Amino acid sequence: LSSSQTVATINASGIYANTGNLLIAANGTITQSYIGQGVVGTGPVFRAILPSNQTISSNVATKVTFTNETYDTNNNASSGTFTPTVAGYYMVGSTIAWSGDITASFTVGLYKNGSIFSYLNSTASTTTVVHAASGTDIVYCNGTTDYLEIYVSHSYPGNKYLTSATETFVFADRKSTRLNSSHTDISRMPSSA
Repeated sequence: LSSSQTVATINASGIYANTGNLLIAANGTITQSYIGQGVVGTGPVFRAILPSNQTISSNVATKVTFTNETYDTNNNASSGTFTPTVAGYYMVGSTIAWSGDITASFTVGLYKNGSIFSYLNSTASTTTVVHAASGTDIVYCNGTTDYLEIYVSHSYPGNKYLTSATETFVFADRKSTRLNSSHTDISRMPSSA
């Protein structure tokens, strides 16, 4: 790169690469089309929260219906289901916020294709007061048919409620082939995957 070579142009519409591709729109918006297609390290990503309390019945694994999206760079998320269109490893995280104390065992599970992939957080204690739980894991998605969801369950007698502080996020993890060993893994990805 020489000191006289143009790498980007800035005008009222946004910042453009020397290839003519829009990098950042004037309003600050960055979408998947701006950051590149087929590049797992740069997307797609999303973040969503619960818009209101969600009822969770006792001893029933229940999908968390994240419907308020903060961002979704490639429109891959809908009602708490993330279906990435780019193959690769994704880091998934979720924070579950209970309405009031919960003194019961509970789990926060990452589901892949409708089955448990790993537990992001769980406890068997019935004496510890818990208000929230969070965790992360890394999972490979094929970019066509794989989808991810968060499920929760508890053993508290009667219903408990997740609050609007409950959130989840997914982002591409460009080079990771590891799983976080602090989680109970139901299935493991081969190290060569």
